[in-house]
Amino acid sequence: MKRAEQKEKRRLEIMTAALDIFVQKGYSGTKTIEIAKAVGMSEGLLFHYFPTKENLYYELVKNGVQGTQIFREPVEDAYSAFHEPLNDFLLQVKMDRSVAKMFVLMNHAQNKESTPEEVYKLASSVSVINESVPLIKMGQKQGVFRDGNPLTLAYTFWNALDGNMQELARNHEMDVPEGHWLMSILLSEKGIDYAK
Repeated sequence: MKRAEQKEKRRLEIMTAALDIFVQKGYSGTKTIEIAKAVGMSEGLLFHYFPTKENLYYELVKNGVQGTQIFREPVEDAYSAFHEPLNDFLLQVKMDRSVAKMFVLMNHAQNKESTPEEVYKLASSVSVINESVPLIKMGQKQGVFRDGNPLTLAYTFWNALDGNMQELARNHEMDVPEGHWLMSILLSEKGIDYAK
């Protein structure tokens, strides 16, 4: 294995271990010595790959931001705009539980009180809740999504998904939920018929 490939492999090992520990303990509760021990290296060597804990956290969040580009394409069908990315996401979680951990990490990183400012700015550059509000409004006009405050519906949907991801991140015995269970939060009676 070439030196550059070996270095990249070690970086990924560090990031994987850090993701687990950050999700378990939060940013402030995580110590770099714990991450170093988890990958079998000294803390000094860890700093060779990531100069600071904040730098490591930032890199993880940067990966998370790239993975949350969900509602960027113009759509005509609000149901499909939610349902298809949700099913793709849940399939990824079934194949790799670290996807659930990344979802949890991104939510933690959007807490201003416990996140370094630069990381908070990066994490806050995406807001699936705010991005989903226009789609919910569209779905309501199409009669597919239930009536009600679109922002409240968005929070209800995403918080249900977040609760599932938090449990999946720590409980490997739990099954990944079905997409239609979560979609039922949004669907009107006409939407339920549409989804069948």
